Amino acid sequence: MPTIFAGISTALRALMAQQSGMQTTAHNIANANTPGFTRQQALMAASTPFPMPGFNRPGGPGQIGTGVDITLIRRIRDLFLDGQVRVETGSAGHWEITRDTLERVEVVFMEPSESGLNSLMGRFWNSWQELSKNAESTPVRTTVRETGIALSNAIRHTFNQLYSLKNDLDLTLENKVREINTLARQIADLNVQIANIQQSGHQPNDLKDQRDVLLDHLAMLVPFALEDYTDAQGNYIGAVKVKVAGQDLVVWGQGMPRSEQVRELQVVEQGGRLLPRWSEVDGTAPLLEVSSGQLAGVLFSRDSLVQNYMDKLDVLARGLIDRINQVHSQGFDLDGNSGGAFFTGTGAADMAVDPLLAKDVRLIAASSGGGPGDSNNALQILLLRSTRMVVEDGVFTPAPGGAGGTTFDNFYKDFIAELGVATHEARRMAENQQALVDQLQNRRDSISGVSLDEETAKLIQYQRAYQAAARVITTIDEMLDTLVNGLKR
Repeated sequence: MPTIFAGISTALRALMAQQSGMQTTAHNIANANTPGFTRQQALMAASTPFPMPGFNRPGGPGQIGTGVDITLIRRIRDLFLDGQVRVETGSAGHWEITRDTLERVEVVFMEPSESGLNSLMGRFWNSWQELSKNAESTPVRTTVRETGIALSNAIRHTFNQLYSLKNDLDLTLENKVREINTLARQIADLNVQIANIQQSGHQPNDLKDQRDVLLDHLAMLVPFALEDYTDAQGNYIGAVKVKVAGQDLVVWGQGMPRSEQVRELQVVEQGGRLLPRWSEVDGTAPLLEVSSGQLAGVLFSRDSLVQNYMDKLDVLARGLIDRINQVHSQGFDLDGNSGGAFFTGTGAADMAVDPLLAKDVRLIAASSGGGPGDSNNALQILLLRSTRMVVEDGVFTPAPGGAGGTTFDNFYKDFIAELGVATHEARRMAENQQALVDQLQNRRDSISGVSLDEETAKLIQYQRAYQAAARVITTIDEMLDTLVNGLKR
């Protein structure tokens, strides 16, 4: 009789275990298309046999099994792959920001095109060439003035567009910092929930999936390191610490106030730039310095890319202003008066044709001696187009002996060519990095993702085991019926 009742208990355990297995499989199938969901598995182990080993155990051939227990509902996750995906995701985020910024810079310069600076500089020099042939022609002088206005307007407009792009990147920086703080707060909240549930003896698998999704998103913004929290016995309790650039972003402690669980980032102005900085803790508030992720990409794009092209455009504008004004002031206008400045301003931000000259084209100093028909000074200005110059400390100076150096046109073409190469490289790196992330993600999905075919096979397996366990109970019922009712005869 004890053996019969033990058989019933064993069969009931089997029924419950198969039900748990089916429920886990059904949960997997239901979430097959849920982003970030990790496939779960019901782990089964033989339950404690009867009787327990001991000196006073009853005699017999040995222990009798008591069935099966569900020991754990675990997530199928590869932590090494998780780390790889997050590292490469950060690199992909950096290159995506870099590529997008350079593509916007290309749009600003619009080269090659009829409205680009290269074309406008060509028209400007050509107008001086025509003036060197006919210095007294008012229409030709008007052309010189108008091409000068068009060139200075274009340089100023291009510089302002680059400045606006820098401001946009400042706004992007603030948005990324807010996003990091939001993710940190959400991770901290999940830490508390996961730790509470896990310490009560349960497995908060779905909450861990939600936290992993947040961590994947955070990895695109900044690189970080994870540390697991353990109890006094060294057991993992579910919560994690998130460290960014050596500083704690998210921490956990039993009963710790939420305000102390997250060290938020701020955006502060320093040295004329907006920079991310940690909130003050123990009297310290260091700047956040990272080399990967979208946040690093924003800082690099703003300070190294956009600023670089702004500086080069400013050098070009300042060189044109200084060199043309120097030659122009040495000549004479159509009335024989000494020439003044052709351009005003100190660089690309405020470059413009002199207001007096813009009103009266007779003030253009095309003559070098003041005589009628003299156009030698216009020719000298034209020769600036082909004059070899050295650029040192942002200043154009004639190259010694006229050898080496560069010209105004070539200086501009060189940094436009540099822009084209940099943009092409950024596109290539962004594509390659995304392909690598996709490959790693596919590998992770092959382990953690849900296969409907596999889950269907498991479902059939659990169904057959459930039917067999139910058949055991039916058989035992028939045996008991024989034993009880058969004795009456």
